[in-house]
Amino acid sequence: MKLERVKNTKRNVFHGAAFRILSTILPFIDRTILLRILGVEYLGINSLFISILSVLSLAELGFGTAIIYCMYKPVAEDDTETVCALLELYKKIYRWVGTIILGAGICVSPFLKHLISGEVPSDINIYLVFFIQLGNTVISYLFFAYKSSILSAYQREDVISKVSAGTLILQYLVQYLVILTMHNYYAYLLIVPITTLIRNVFKYFLASRIFPLCNQKTEKRLDEEKKYEILKRVRALFLHKIGGVITNSLDSVVVSAFIGLSATAIYNNYWHIMSSVGNTIAIFYVSILAGIGNSVASESIDNNYKKFNRLTIFNNWIVGWCSICMLCLYQPFMKLWVGVEYMFPFHTMVLFVIYFYINLIRRINVTFKDACGIWIEDRYKPLVSGFANVILNIVLIQIIGIDGVLISSIVSLAVVEFPWEVYVLFKSYFARGTRRYYIRMAVSAVFIVLTSIVTYLVAHFAVTKYIYNDVSALVITAIICIVVPNIIFLLVWHDKIRFVKSYLKR
Repeated sequence: MKLERVKNTKRNVFHGAAFRILSTILPFIDRTILLRILGVEYLGINSLFISILSVLSLAELGFGTAIIYCMYKPVAEDDTETVCALLELYKKIYRWVGTIILGAGICVSPFLKHLISGEVPSDINIYLVFFIQLGNTVISYLFFAYKSSILSAYQREDVISKVSAGTLILQYLVQYLVILTMHNYYAYLLIVPITTLIRNVFKYFLASRIFPLCNQKTEKRLDEEKKYEILKRVRALFLHKIGGVITNSLDSVVVSAFIGLSATAIYNNYWHIMSSVGNTIAIFYVSILAGIGNSVASESIDNNYKKFNRLTIFNNWIVGWCSICMLCLYQPFMKLWVGVEYMFPFHTMVLFVIYFYINLIRRINVTFKDACGIWIEDRYKPLVSGFANVILNIVLIQIIGIDGVLISSIVSLAVVEFPWEVYVLFKSYFARGTRRYYIRMAVSAVFIVLTSIVTYLVAHFAVTKYIYNDVSALVITAIICIVVPNIIFLLVWHDKIRFVKSYLKR
């Protein structure tokens, strides 16, 4: 089946952007209400248990990603029977996954108190809170979740975005009402698994209606070669998931265990802003993934290499500009949102920005690698990166506190993950050397750093000399961040930006 890649990408980006705006603003309001009404420790408990459940979700192993990848070819060839067979396998696997996560959560629960440094709020039973959140995770696997893979394989992420946006609005409106009127934390938490179930049901029925051919019972069974291919990729993806969980989830656990719930909440406030910006950019990566997968299955390596270079230029521009905005706006925004007492010092904020830049600048590589199904070749990368991250976390947090957690993540990304991913992609698919790529990325990074310094100095001068109100300072800084770096980009990168603009328009 020939997908309308440009049309689907535009549609996915539009609806994905709308959903991402909602999923940034609504949790922000939610965290603000929790902080003001219940206190910072409740935010810390939420962040800790979400991180623990992310670790338990390793039971998924990566079957979802592997099966969606295996759908790209039959989708391109209009082989509905194979798609249906893969869907049936996915359904069975997710039943097992949900059951395993439930069992693992029960086994972990006796150790919860050892993961919290200091006291918890007196009116909170941490075990009850944990089991409510565990129930939400289990529901997300056991009830209808597998069917949304059809939407992803056919590049209809816009449908997923619409359903997710609608249920997210419902969830947070009810949660706001509960917390403002009842001040009941347990009732507030119970809303989440209910809306998760509603979300899965809607995705199931919409996928069935849009792609009715995938509802049929098929007599076809996957041959042993196909099953072996899936299992081989799953083994590699499981290792990749371990690395991702260690980098993104265990940080909160380490902060909670060594410093306390308040520090965990503050850390996750900063993390929430950083991940919200990153997730907004990630709409682009998600939207083009199926299209790139279809292109890999149907077009030449040379054509895909050209696409890779064009998308890398675009990514450098967007990630660089967002990094500059975060450098200038992070602290003024946090001051207005939570107050000085819940802020980290400037140098810690800079580490968040560096982490953001390194993490996002590599995403075009990761997107192409996922579209090509290249997971086996660098399967040991996450183990090396994760092991280095954990050791550095535990050592550095005891020496330099929160900064140590961020430095360990930056080192694992910059020294292990990024170069390993580049090497594997260029060797296994593009069959080219990496020297020219590294030179372009290094020049781009230096240019972004210099532009960041210029923009920050201009904003700092304008605010300190002419502005004395926090809100006005934030607005003026935002305007400077929009104007100054993009003028510099246009002056220096005008040929590249014009080239990328014409490509994206096509």
